[in-house]
Amino acid sequence: MSSTIRILEDAKLKYKDILDFDEFYKKMALWFKLKGYTFAETQYNEFDDPRGKQIELIWETNKKFDVYAKFLIKIQTRILAFNKIEIEKEGKKVKTSKGDFSFRINTFVVLDYDNNFDSGFKKILREIYDRFVIQSRIENYKISMQKDSEELLSEMKSFFAMFGSTPQYYENQ
Repeated sequence: MSSTIRILEDAKLKYKDILDFDEFYKKMALWFKLKGYTFAETQYNEFDDPRGKQIELIWETNKKFDVYAKFLIKIQTRILAFNKIEIEKEGKKVKTSKGDFSFRINTFVVLDYDNNFDSGFKKILREIYDRFVIQSRIENYKISMQKDSEELLSEMKSFFAMFGSTPQYYENQ
């Protein structure tokens, strides 16, 4: 069984205002692609609500660092009171959206992601390998994943700032 090291745990971004969510979605998918991550929407649920739609979705991305380790990012998104709206921007009508957006971000380093050392004696060998042979390499994995985590949060915050508002940010809540 693979071993998972959590880097960012339940970091939350909350944003309540106008946000072109379609453009945000495209920008995030492009960011992951440029960073070498695969990008998948693994869950999408939409419910009608008197205040607007309620949307819940999960993005899962991963990037193989090498044959032994990969990076994994999970983003759970919940949108309340989601409505498509039209605003005037620079004298032109623009279609966008408005809602109460909440993002929960978790990032991980996954060791032995192909489960090559998942049982019996192989598992003991993997523990020895991780602890004594590649300990410094594992530290480098963690540093790289931390850097990607910080860049992701910065990218998300900067997108929200384009709409003139600063999101609330919480860690481990």
